[in-house]
Amino acid sequence: RPSDLDMLFTHIEQTTGFSLTDSQKGVSQEVVRALASPTPLSGLLSGDVGTGKTMPIMLTAIAAHRAGAKVAIITPRELLAIQLYEQLSTRFAGLAEVERVESGRKIINPNAILIGTPGLATVAHKQKWQPDYLIIDEQHKFATKDRERMVAEHTHLLELSATPIPRSLAASI
Repeated sequence: RPSDLDMLFTHIEQTTGFSLTDSQKGVSQEVVRALASPTPLSGLLSGDVGTGKTMPIMLTAIAAHRAGAKVAIITPRELLAIQLYEQLSTRFAGLAEVERVESGRKIINPNAILIGTPGLATVAHKQKWQPDYLIIDEQHKFATKDRERMVAEHTHLLELSATPIPRSLAASI
């Protein structure tokens, strides 16, 4: 919902003093518009390390969560999953439920934004949990078979890459 996104933009600026760039706002708005469509999003967000991809990830995940979607974010490394979990939990406290899912553990709150490494795919599969919106950071490090298990016909998929090499682009398509 665009109104939720505007509220989140304001929340970030008021609580952190951080002003979003026009690109961050534009990407977030485009993704939220796509998420409202009955046709599932199949998107690739590419940008160098440090260009601000994390904020659109968080904003669109929260907007989708607040609209009732089941959301999962998969990062290639444990440290990134922890950092993203901490940022979502602190910057957006009270606006969204967030759960860090470790490999080999169980999903405790299936309605929370789930954050984990590729092991989250196995946990979700075992519990028959299917996301409505799946965000995969550094998608070329995530096995195609695991991605296919998590993506249903209705699943919106946003893949991210800081290394837009031809193989990554081909794998995304």
